Amino acid sequence: MDNLTHSLCGAALARAGLDRYGRWALPTLVVAANLPDAEAAWNVWDGKAGYLVHHRGMSHGVIGLAVGTIVLAAIVWILCRRSREPASFRRAVLVSGIGVASHFALDWLNTYGVRPWLPFSEQWYYGDVAFIVDPWIWLAFGGGLWLGAPRSLAVELSTHVAILFTTVIVVISAFGGAAPIAVGVVWGGLVTMLGIARWIRRTPFDSRITMRVAWGVLVVYLACLFAGSRVASARALDAARVENARTCASPAPGVPWVFTVAVHTGSEVNAWRVDLARGMTRLVARVATNLDDPRLTLDAMRNTREVAAWRSFARLPIAEFRGDTAYLGDARYRFAGRGADWSELRVPLLSK
Repeated sequence: MDNLTHSLCGAALARAGLDRYGRWALPTLVVAANLPDAEAAWNVWDGKAGYLVHHRGMSHGVIGLAVGTIVLAAIVWILCRRSREPASFRRAVLVSGIGVASHFALDWLNTYGVRPWLPFSEQWYYGDVAFIVDPWIWLAFGGGLWLGAPRSLAVELSTHVAILFTTVIVVISAFGGAAPIAVGVVWGGLVTMLGIARWIRRTPFDSRITMRVAWGVLVVYLACLFAGSRVASARALDAARVENARTCASPAPGVPWVFTVAVHTGSEVNAWRVDLARGMTRLVARVATNLDDPRLTLDAMRNTREVAAWRSFARLPIAEFRGDTAYLGDARYRFAGRGADWSELRVPLLSK
């Protein structure tokens, strides 16, 4: 998920009760909730092939999460030893561990997936539950935090900056065609209602109550998305009239009842748009996989770094050949977004 979601999750965990251990708990949880993404510091220098191989790699696996927990807990314990609220190492480990675990859980939700058993297994696990950026998750976390936040200039300023930032993203997405305009309208209405509720009450709401309610709302929302994703996949398989095919259900941004389901039959991938609210399932695109093309078996191809990365990463692999170049992609990103497949790798075709 995006790092704003991870940060809000860390703060929401703190305000739901973990901040009882001390003021150090909130910043620790926010850092811990983002800590596995520290891998980006070296992934960015390794090119697209290296990124596909290493992103959500060791730092997102069980071993990496455990190491990150211990290191962060040790830093917190050292920094807080002489403060007014010293952190015991055991509590620092507990809080840090919950934070990094939240990162893993949120990343599992989307179609990108996680590999928890690295380096022993490169098996990916995919939730197919939420889009990588979900405004309703922002609102659940952010609304609970806002209603229970203390009244101060710093809090009000930071809150309004966050509201403005997220609202601009939602509005641009809605009016730009990435999501229905109704999403922007509902978002604006709910933010306004939260603002009125905070304004008419002179003292903040109890932060633990508001956050626990927010967590409850979020769990129900994610449960509905989970069920919707599985129903959408089943309907796409029925419409495609195939059994045991690989599928990938991508939720539409901000529209929890619409999914794009890619069905990989081996020889081709069909994309089905499933609207659960309207009970509609329709074929929107199809593409040949070309996985049996003899050019993919050439040693000059097989031994390239890009092909190895593609085979390791691609969930629904497809290959296209244009001129003297092979384009190796992943159908889950060909159909889910509005643009080209961002994970596509280009490999020059060399002679035998």
